[in-house]
Amino acid sequence: MSRGGYETANRRTISLLEAAGCHVDTYAYPDTLGNGFLSRAISYFLNFLALRKKLIQGQAKGNAIPFHITPLFKQFILPEFLLMRRAKRLGMRIVLDLRAGNKASDRARFGKTYRKLFDGCIKLADVVSVEGREYIPLIRSIAPDIEATYLPNFVDGENIAEKPPTRSSEVCRLVYVGTVSEAKGVPDLINVADHLVQIGLPVQLDIIGRPTKSFQKEFERNCKDRPYVMGHGAQSFEYVRTFLDQSHFFVFLTKWPGEGHSNALTEAMARGCVPVATQHGFNQSTISDCGIIIKDRVETVEIASQIAQLWSTPSFDFLAEASINRIRTQFGEDTVRAILRGLYWPDAQT
Repeated sequence: MSRGGYETANRRTISLLEAAGCHVDTYAYPDTLGNGFLSRAISYFLNFLALRKKLIQGQAKGNAIPFHITPLFKQFILPEFLLMRRAKRLGMRIVLDLRAGNKASDRARFGKTYRKLFDGCIKLADVVSVEGREYIPLIRSIAPDIEATYLPNFVDGENIAEKPPTRSSEVCRLVYVGTVSEAKGVPDLINVADHLVQIGLPVQLDIIGRPTKSFQKEFERNCKDRPYVMGHGAQSFEYVRTFLDQSHFFVFLTKWPGEGHSNALTEAMARGCVPVATQHGFNQSTISDCGIIIKDRVETVEIASQIAQLWSTPSFDFLAEASINRIRTQFGEDTVRAILRGLYWPDAQT
């Protein structure tokens, strides 16, 4: 199991499987945060050797067991390829799970050897699951006979609202949850709030997440200068959900190169926040027609205008309801549970 942004989705999948009575052996990558290069290299080398040993031990439990790998690729692509090859030789069913939105671009820019290893991983798999449908044509071009299945991030059923919460009609509330950085579009988001204030709209912008070191001072200054912008730092989901229930719009102006399917985006939609997001990563295929898709995030005046036109109108109420329904039907537990059953046990009776 890969660490970082992938971990949330992986742990939710594990919890879903365990709740269904499955036993899941977790093979986690080591936590090397704060270590030097040599220390990290040794740690990863020893960890991959340990993972190889665990595969052999796991095979003794039955060679039909699925081996689900969510690869990081990049500098790990060779050991991940070797792990998959070992699992294949042990007779395991390999589910290669491609997350994040940068896999295709990395394949194109990292050279011939990298492409060969990438394609080799695809061809070793029995089935490839993808976080975004945008990956499916690439998979089919590499290995036409390999099944490619859409496996989205999902929201726990208990966190999907029955209907949009009652919200204040006196203040237009915007919220963002995630890494606080320029790449994630936070400066543009603050500019959007500025424009809304300038046209006379009462606004509250809540930004929840940890700022990057390079952006922290600028962010603190922006919050200090604007009483309508509040930074909350990293918080628990229970804390976040309170603000999602109070907010009208989830604004996500990301251009981060690795953007895929944002968990925060679907969590916000599940609480009836209308999404306003850039046409980047898998945002558009996640949102569909339930929100506002932005082509150019620097057009902050236009973004503010669209938000102002939509707020406190029947169209907002319609989109808030549509967002919840989309998450319930497309990104809920039942949908993903059925997909996982097909990935792991395609011949089983359903």
